[in-house]
Amino acid sequence: MDDLSENSSQDGSDKETHVKKGRKATRMKDIQTSDGEKKPVTFNRYFEATGPDPKTKSKFNSYIALLGRSKVSILIPDWRKVTDRNKEQIWQALSEHYELSDKEKLRKRVFSRAGDGWRAFKTKLSREYIFGEKIGLLPYDDGYPFLDADTWKAFVASRQTPEFLEIRKKAQESQSYNLNPHILSRGGYCLLMQKIMDEKYRARKEASSDPSEIIPPPSPPSRHELWKRARITKKGDYVSKEAKIVADKIDSLEEQCTQGSFKPVGRNDILATALGKPEHPGRVRGVGKGVGIKNFFGPLNCSSVGKDMVSRDEMKTIISRRIDEVKDEWKNEIMMMIGKSSSIAHSPNSPRIQSTTESCAPNVLSLDELNEDKECELYVENPKKILVAYGRIHNLGPTIHHKKMNEDEVRVVVSRVVVGDAPVPCPTEEVTTVEEAPNNFITWPRRLVKGANAKDKFQSKPVTPVPIIEPETDAVTTLWMKARYIKHPICINMPTEIFGEKRDLYIFQKDIMELLQSQKLCISIIEFFNMYLYNVLKKSEKEKKFGFLCPLKIQTRGNNKEEIEGYIARRMGEENYECIFAPYISEEHWQLMILCPKQNKVVWLCSLRRNPNTELINKINSAFRAYFMVKGKRNLIREKPKWVPLKCRKQLGEEACGYFVMRYMLEIISLDITDSFEE
Repeated sequence: MDDLSENSSQDGSDKETHVKKGRKATRMKDIQTSDGEKKPVTFNRYFEATGPDPKTKSKFNSYIALLGRSKVSILIPDWRKVTDRNKEQIWQALSEHYELSDKEKLRKRVFSRAGDGWRAFKTKLSREYIFGEKIGLLPYDDGYPFLDADTWKAFVASRQTPEFLEIRKKAQESQSYNLNPHILSRGGYCLLMQKIMDEKYRARKEASSDPSEIIPPPSPPSRHELWKRARITKKGDYVSKEAKIVADKIDSLEEQCTQGSFKPVGRNDILATALGKPEHPGRVRGVGKGVGIKNFFGPLNCSSVGKDMVSRDEMKTIISRRIDEVKDEWKNEIMMMIGKSSSIAHSPNSPRIQSTTESCAPNVLSLDELNEDKECELYVENPKKILVAYGRIHNLGPTIHHKKMNEDEVRVVVSRVVVGDAPVPCPTEEVTTVEEAPNNFITWPRRLVKGANAKDKFQSKPVTPVPIIEPETDAVTTLWMKARYIKHPICINMPTEIFGEKRDLYIFQKDIMELLQSQKLCISIIEFFNMYLYNVLKKSEKEKKFGFLCPLKIQTRGNNKEEIEGYIARRMGEENYECIFAPYISEEHWQLMILCPKQNKVVWLCSLRRNPNTELINKINSAFRAYFMVKGKRNLIREKPKWVPLKCRKQLGEEACGYFVMRYMLEIISLDITDSFEE
């Protein structure tokens, strides 16, 4: 009997081809030669066949696969292009041998399984007879008499075109990313479940001291148990290191469940948590083919979700307790991060430039001496080292005035001038001489900085004391200095006008540090920037022209389809916006979509030239239909919005995408662009 999977093996009969032996092509003669009596068959809630014969399911599925490949031509490129006439032939042939109820759901499941078998058959022909070990053999002489020479010749030609070879290559690359493949037989998870239940039953029976005791049947294994067993070899090893890691996480979560520290909630059960990915709509992992997410978990509803959710007060208590527990850890972690980025590394093997005159050789500061509380002496070379000022070192990070400092430079603030007209070693547009340096951050070569405990012997002018004033720092430096002492998350009340609903935005110290260090931006920073843009629009009286979608509300993970579509459609109809900005993050990459409801158009910009997320495209298209339906524009309801990609600069680093999105939004608002984005 043929397997519906692509991994089914097929045997050739010619010994000279050195093809390893295997079972012949499935003929299903015991069904086709019956005396007209139909076989009884019933179906469970997943429409899996059951009956008095234990092999009912495998025989039923194999016969459907046989009908699929024999009734439908292999030259048809896609199962969706198979005619209703071909499908009806499959149904009639199946009905001749099985007692079937003419239910629409059952018909769909039969045609789906037939399509699976048809696709698997075409894949098998390509893998074995065109690219594999059976090259040269003819399948119609090898157990598939329904194929003819002309059909086979045309099929071989279609599978050797550059287009198909490219598709095949991409499919192989995609399959290579499957790090946790199962090693089940053709019986799949259903057979594995039966084996596990039989093992549990035998174990109970052996443990029973009374042979006459009636042993109740064991409960079915959980899907995380099935997932683990499906990836264990006969030797007891896992198929890959990645599978072993997931299995260890499952064991840990099971232990946490028994201790009460972990509680599976709905679809976020042990397996989903261990894998780190939510269930994909339409299928469920670890239970076999044909089991939908609603069939397995049941539909989502507000009442069932509310029972598993904690109250608002309980959540506040949990968050408050958690913040108190980790605030010290955060502080130490951030301080270590700042220290690493702001430390000036000195190689022990690097040469130190010293003056030939012993009295003129200032001591280079060690890392321990670089602190903000110690005054230092600042020298210049002319050509000998001359003391020109006193100052203080500020370790505030690796950049100054948006430029990265060299490893042999430090950030200083001049507090007392000695030689006012002396040029500074690292001049800027604002500071060229020492007398212009007080109250400004400037860089100074590390080898020209020494401690202030030595007697000054090189004063060419009297020391002119300058009052120590807090330097006029740029915005980035000021934010860095203040962020270092943030202990609690900052709560910002977001007005309803920004995202269409009133909500609180929490920004943590780590979010600010990631921004200042040009790392990847989180959703909170993008939302806060949208708040800033709204204030810009409000000052210029453009808040009715441009709108914003909350990045968190349009994420395909964590929000269902109806919520996203309803939110987008509602925002489009609220203020009659010309353009609505929709920053979206997918796989840690930010993209910008601009919705233009009046033009029935969506513009998108991506600094990596990627296409938008397919799920989000479908949801935005549905939202446009709902919007036009509410507006009464029936002529546009069936017309999908036009998606326009805009060419933009390509990012160089991995973290720049969020900054590109912020820049594009600011430029579009500043230039008041609502149309002709291509220009």
